[in-house]
Amino acid sequence: MKTSKTRKIIGITVGIILTPFLLLFLALVVINVVDWDKHRPFVKSMVERFTDFEVENIEGIRVHLLTSAEAGVDRIKIKQTNETSGLKSFQSEQAYLKIKVFPLLKKQLIIQSFVLDGARIKLGEGKPDPKSPKNEEEGMTLADLPQIFINSASIADFNLTYKGDKKKSTPFDLTIVHAGVTAPSNEKPAMLSSEGKANDLPFEILGAFGSFDAFRDQSAAYPARITAKIADHSLEVRGALKFANGDADFDVDASGPGLKQLKQALKLNIGDIPQYTLSFGVHKKPETIRFEEIKLLLGKSSVVGNGGLDFRNNRTLIQADLQSPKLYAADFKGLVKTDKNNKEPDEVPKAPGQYFSNEPIDASALKAVDADISIAVKDFDGQKAGAAIDNVVGRIQLNRGKLV
Repeated sequence: MKTSKTRKIIGITVGIILTPFLLLFLALVVINVVDWDKHRPFVKSMVERFTDFEVENIEGIRVHLLTSAEAGVDRIKIKQTNETSGLKSFQSEQAYLKIKVFPLLKKQLIIQSFVLDGARIKLGEGKPDPKSPKNEEEGMTLADLPQIFINSASIADFNLTYKGDKKKSTPFDLTIVHAGVTAPSNEKPAMLSSEGKANDLPFEILGAFGSFDAFRDQSAAYPARITAKIADHSLEVRGALKFANGDADFDVDASGPGLKQLKQALKLNIGDIPQYTLSFGVHKKPETIRFEEIKLLLGKSSVVGNGGLDFRNNRTLIQADLQSPKLYAADFKGLVKTDKNNKEPDEVPKAPGQYFSNEPIDASALKAVDADISIAVKDFDGQKAGAAIDNVVGRIQLNRGKLV
């Protein structure tokens, strides 16, 4: 009798232990064996039940799950039904994503393959959701995001548009002719390329990143290099970062002929500036960012120095120590000069010689930061000063919203 009871208890215990594994096995069988494209109405109903989207069309459904999770469609068109959402609609000729499952447990998102062809995304102004919990402390920070490694990706014929309140925001249109990441090997780096337009502003981006082995070594410096051309402006960033502690060291170089194309595309109500070149080094630690060896040449003016951001206290500390052997006011006047071609329809014209707006300046942001900025100018040539001013030295200190 005792043996029979013992066997029964053991059987029940083993059954309880094995049940979750059996259910998981059955779920995997269903997911991988079922032809989901033949069950479009069911997939559509599940999407609409658990999201705020209305599925207008979905074809060529593919789903697989084992050590990798993959999902794809040959054609999809969905529309947002919740007016509080900023994403209004999405459609694509082809969409496919494959990721590794187990690295997610280590907060690593390894994208094995991503394809998006013929996508059209429409964004609009979101509204506060009265049903969402009002907890200001909730939300995702950069530290909450997983480390992302893209093995292979391809985007073609992509368009994203944003239209919000005309009085509060500017429409935005992004077109990507093609963009892709080629798969790296153990020794060769991943390569990035992209070409398109942002608000009629053409851009090209090329990049090289560390290998998969370098990504997996959390203590090693992960190398990266990106070169970009935006209209007639050039940008190059090269350096390395460490995933283990978030440290990063980069060198940045930028140059351009002025702001003419940029301000027209972005509808910036400012004037123009002369040709410029800018270079500096970025050294990031968990609580500080340093900008070293800043060198700016703007027209005939030049500025050198160092700066940084310190996040160790409640208010971010902005630090800068800048020197200029020669500073011409004419080189900088375009930054405060308005452009009549980019003015808002209801904007009140400024009086002759007036640079600043009649509207009160919102200085609330100054209470959120502290600052300690020093500047020394050997020769200053003011446009209306009559003669140059030599040896100008100044220091700005901001503490709790007050100048000291």
